[in-house]
Order: sequence, then structure tokens, then C-alpha cells
Amino acid sequence: MLKFRSIILFFSILFFFNSAEGYSKNKLLLSNKTLHRNDTLRLTYQDSNKDFKSDTIFAYIYSFDSHKEIPSGYNALLVKTDTSDDTFKGVFVIPDNSIFALIKIGDRFFFDTNEGEFWDFIVVDDNSTVYRNAYYRAGLSYMGAFATNYRRTPDFYKAINYYQKENMYYPDNLQSIIAELSLNYELGNISEKDYHSQLEDILASTNLNYNNEDEVKVIIKSLRILGKSKDANKLENKYSYHYPNSQIAKDKAFEKLAKINDFNDFIDQSILFLKQYNDSQYSEKLYLAIIQSYLQVNKFKQLMDFLNNVDAPGQVYYQIAYNLLENKELKLSLSKQERLNYAKQLLTKALQHIDKQTYINVALTPVEKNKLKDLKSIESLFLLSKLYWKEKDNDSLKNIIKKMMLFDKKLFSREQLYYLSLYSYNTNIYKLSLILSKLYISLDTNNIKINNINKSSYNKLYNIDNYGNYHNKLISQFKISKLRLYKQKYLEKKIDFPVVKTLDGVTTSLDIFRGRTLIVYSFGYFCDQCWDLFADIEKLQKKYNDDAELIIFPVLMWNKDKKTFDEIDKFLQKNKLNTTVYYDYLNEVYKNLTITGVPTISIIGPNGFLNFRIEGIKPNMNLYDEIINCLEFLNKYE
Repeated sequence: MLKFRSIILFFSILFFFNSAEGYSKNKLLLSNKTLHRNDTLRLTYQDSNKDFKSDTIFAYIYSFDSHKEIPSGYNALLVKTDTSDDTFKGVFVIPDNSIFALIKIGDRFFFDTNEGEFWDFIVVDDNSTVYRNAYYRAGLSYMGAFATNYRRTPDFYKAINYYQKENMYYPDNLQSIIAELSLNYELGNISEKDYHSQLEDILASTNLNYNNEDEVKVIIKSLRILGKSKDANKLENKYSYHYPNSQIAKDKAFEKLAKINDFNDFIDQSILFLKQYNDSQYSEKLYLAIIQSYLQVNKFKQLMDFLNNVDAPGQVYYQIAYNLLENKELKLSLSKQERLNYAKQLLTKALQHIDKQTYINVALTPVEKNKLKDLKSIESLFLLSKLYWKEKDNDSLKNIIKKMMLFDKKLFSREQLYYLSLYSYNTNIYKLSLILSKLYISLDTNNIKINNINKSSYNKLYNIDNYGNYHNKLISQFKISKLRLYKQKYLEKKIDFPVVKTLDGVTTSLDIFRGRTLIVYSFGYFCDQCWDLFADIEKLQKKYNDDAELIIFPVLMWNKDKKTFDEIDKFLQKNKLNTTVYYDYLNEVYKNLTITGVPTISIIGPNGFLNFRIEGIKPNMNLYDEIINCLEFLNKYE
């Protein structure tokens, strides 16, 4: 989970390498220079690097309007018009509420995001005037706070440029005015005193527009920045009272729920919340919190009664089944067989409810929605397969495996491929065990058990004498698969090299190391996850200890306090870490590398460009391996 700075979060609601020929960038051409609503946009995508083998791909288009922070997702089909050419063409009708849009190109699995920049377009009215909030939304797109599927590589300077354009066209746009002011403060362009003074002046001259909830949110949060929490709370309460279905009211109600300690009161108030705000982005989180509350107090049958009276999302039923089957620490008054029986019922319900799933507060194109539904179906079916494996019910297990084979196998996780290879082999479905183990090996070549299953399955079906050639092809596919993955992540973002200091005051300019590979690990003192990652940083330093071409810089962000430095020294000594820690004393790491949250890993290649950026740590992610893979990619293609 990425931990964001308060003010920044507050306002900020591939290509192919050829080692001989160098880097070549794919291009997306848009037919119209000036775009209006309902225009037909012609898209031409030149796949110079031959990233896509299919004759059809998609443009993923995220269209913003003036009022919603979350865009609407669309797909435009792009077709290869000539099989001997690498050009795809398609059309897209601009929505009648669009003001600004981001575009990426891809199939269901591989995406060209234009080196993390995405492509974009601005929509104008009949007088060729840019719509209100268009430049503001474009500025937000560079602040690093959008969802992963349409998240641009952050760039504070591009953001501020767009805010300035918005404020030039619409000088009364309070959101954009305060966004520009706050970013100028964050970048050190104005002092804290001037920031607060100008913020005071803006609020004093503002006539509150109650019809603009986004404006009300900005005023509430600005008041809190100025230390006027009572005024902020008063405005929040007043607005929530007059507009009970507003997002502000929902946020406040959910915050109130989080403070309840009594179990029965929490359940009663949660039910009331779900009845009033069933379309809230909090609904699924609240259902999951209710589940955990019931399970913690060993009230499973009461939980089932509760679920019989609500229409919960499919993920809720899956989560309970998962707890029953996988949570070894969960103490319930149920026999092993009862757990299995309940899990079957719940997973059946989960599969039934997947098509009813709605996605609130998230932008998904139709292709992304279908992919997500497939992933959730696979998740539930896989858990059923584990259940039947435990019961030694081979007939039911075979049926589940066959159902799973109807989905695109590229959607299967490594864990799913591992167990399905095992299950299909042990139930004598050798064709499937060969296919599944082959897919696993394309992700990981080192698993002995899966390699044995693959070899044995091949032996059952074909002449074992040919296995050597077959296995060599698998290893080649693994390398291609890995290359394809890191091509998607690769950036070529020009940066200014920052200056940092060691905790004992020695100044170092990263510019003197230009031409080498630099890893900048940006961490925060109050980020618990950041401390855990120091073990990976130390491991990396030991691995590359004798490599003068690679240097690692752990950099403390947003803190210059001597007491903090002492605490870091104590931590390093206690854990016997020999790492030299720096701090961002001029805020240049923050500004030049556009650090929107911690932990963030920035990998700067010998070319002097930011080549990889790893933000936050996702579930099942091994940071050490991820960095090694990025470095191997750089080493091969730089």
C-alpha cells in the first residue's frame, strides 16, 4: 500500500527493444486536431515494434467530464487493415459529456501506455473553447493519484502547467486555483507563511456554491490545512444534513462507522448504511468488515442469516468461503465437514453473483470489466477445486478443472497454475497437466515439481526422446514472456539529477554518478512497510557490492529532524545493516523524481533517464526479485 503525502493526495483526487537497432517507439495518430463532442475520432496505431501478434487490438479510452473525478471507460476496436503492414485502424465517437481523455493501446494482457505518458486529447465546444475542468483534470492526471489502469507517470511540472492553463481560462475555478497554489508550496516555490496567507485570501473571497460538491470538499480540506477544524466540521455537518446522498455525507457516515466499538451497534449501523448507500464505493469494504466481525466472535450461523437478507456482491461470498478453507487461525464452532459444506454453498453463490457485480468509484472499460469478471469466476472455481481435492472427490474436481479451461489460461495466477497442474496430473488428465505445467514454466523455470509433472505428462502422451527440444522451447518462451512484461514497465523519462545528504551531513549530487545505474529508494519515517524493505535493500547492496556500475541510495523523504536521524541510526545498528542512508534536504528527490508516495523505487539507467518506477508493494510481490528483473532488462537492452 502506497502512503501518500496529505496535501498532494488531497488535491489529486510498449514497445520493443532491439539491441542492435536501439529503441523505437510505437505511435498513435489521431485524425482530428480539434475535437468536439460527438465527433468521430479516427485512430491509427503504428505497431513498429510488432508488439501485437493478433489482427485486432483495442484502444482503452478513459473519458473525463466536468463533474466527476472518475472517468468513464470505453473501448474502440482497432483492426490491422493489411496483414503485411503493422498499422491498426479504428474509430471512436467522442462522448457527449467528454472534456478530456487518456488513451492506451492493448489486447487483454499487454498494453502500450506510451512510456507511461498515455496519449490524450482535449475536447472543445463549438466556439473552440476548452471546457471547464479539462485542463484541471489533465493536471490531476500527472499527480500520481489515478487508478492503476489509467495512471500516468507522475510529473509535477506538467501538472502545474495544466493548472495554470485552467486558471487562465477559468479564473474562478476554486479547485484548480488551490491545486496550483498547493503544488507551488510543495515544490518550495512559496513559503508556508505565504501559502497559508494566500489560502486564507482565496477562502475569504469565495462565495460558496452548494451545488458544486467538489468545491465544498476543497473548502473543507483547506480549512483543515489552516488548522480550522471546527469550521471544517461545521461546514461538513451542514452540507451532509442538507445533501444526505452526497459523497461528503457518505464519507462522514462511513467514518462514523469506523469508530464504533460495540459489535451489535456496528452491525445495526452497518445495515442502515448499506440500505441508504448501497451504491457507495464503501459497500464491499463494509460487507467484508461485517464478515470479519461475525467470524471474530464465532457467530457464523448469524452471519449466514444476515447474508440471506441482503444482496451482497459475489466477492463477499468468496471471502467467507476463503476464510473457511484457508484461514487456519479462525476458530469456529463448525466441524471440518460443515466448513466444507458451507464453503461449497458460498462459492456457488459467489459464482451466481459475479454477473451482478457493479463497480463503483472505479473506471473500467468493457474489456476490463469482462476480464475482471473472468478473474473473479476463476478465483471461485479455483477455491472449489481445492475443496474437492481435500475431499478426494476426483469426479467433481475434474468437472471444475474443465470449467476453468473455458477461460483464457493467461488469466491464471502462478499459484492456480501450480495446483491445477498437480490436480490434473493426479486425476490422469495428462493433456491438461502438460498445458498447465507449460504455462507455469513460462513464468518460473525453477520449480522442480512442476518440471517433473511437465516431463511425466509429456512422456504419457508423446515420445520422451523429443522432450529435450520441447523443454528448450519452454525456456525460450519464459524469456520472451519475461521480456514482454518488463517492456510494459519500462520508461524513458528525462530527469534532473537530485542532490542529497547523508544523515551526518555529507552532500552528494547524484549527477556525478551519471552513466551508472542508480537505485533511489524513497522511504518515509512513518511508513511501517518502508522499514521492512530495508532487508531487500541490504540484500541488493550485498549482491552488487563489487559492481561500481550500480549504486543504491536509500533516501528519507519529507523529514529533516535530528531525532528522526537518530532513530534511523538505531534501527540500522539493531538490524546490523551497513546501509548508508540519505535525506532529501533540498526536496530535489521529491521534485525531480516526482515522488507522490512511499515506498517508491526509482531506477535510473546509464542513459540518465528514469527507466523503472516501482510504487508501493502489492500483495505477493517480491521487491528484491522485481528490482533484479528490472536490472536484468536494463543490462540486456541498454
